[in-house]
Amino acid sequence: MGFRAPEESVLDGLSLSTEYTMTYPDTFFIDLATQAIVAVDGQSFQVRQIRNSGDGEKVATLIRI
Repeated sequence: MGFRAPEESVLDGLSLSTEYTMTYPDTFFIDLATQAIVAVDGQSFQVRQIRNSGDGEKVATLIRI
């Protein structure tokens, strides 16, 4: 499972991320859906979008609330 926050370096330092994302195996969080509220390190986020990454993982785009 991974978490990426804005201004975190991506693409081997060539760019900065501009959104919060959470990557997780598709066998975890089976009931996770858009609009759900999740907590990461004590901060609350709302799930904006969930997509398959194609390698047995899902990526959830999050909005900090």
